[in-house]
Amino acid sequence: MAGKPGRSGRPKGQPKTGGGSRKGRPNKASGDVRALAQQYGPDAILGLAIMAGVAKPLKRLPTIKPAETEPAKRGAMDSLLDRAYGKPSQPMEHSIDESFESILDRLGR
Repeated sequence: MAGKPGRSGRPKGQPKTGGGSRKGRPNKASGDVRALAQQYGPDAILGLAIMAGVAKPLKRLPTIKPAETEPAKRGAMDSLLDRAYGKPSQPMEHSIDESFESILDRLGR
């Protein structure tokens, strides 16, 4: 009975086509959450800069202090760079049996 039309007018077992939201349309709920979160954006970025040790601690953000460990500082710096310039792309693999330095020399550093 797979070929017999159901209530929707299409054969049973066939996927629905059309319908739903248009591709790329923002979700109404996530837009509200994004707008709410964006008001904290500047302070969050400043907090990352303080944790990374590249900005001085401020009285208006008394609980945020410079990170004490190197991994924590690196994590804060990575987060700052990701937000400023985007996340780095995945490195490409190559099968050349040549050192990185010799490739740079060949390209003229």
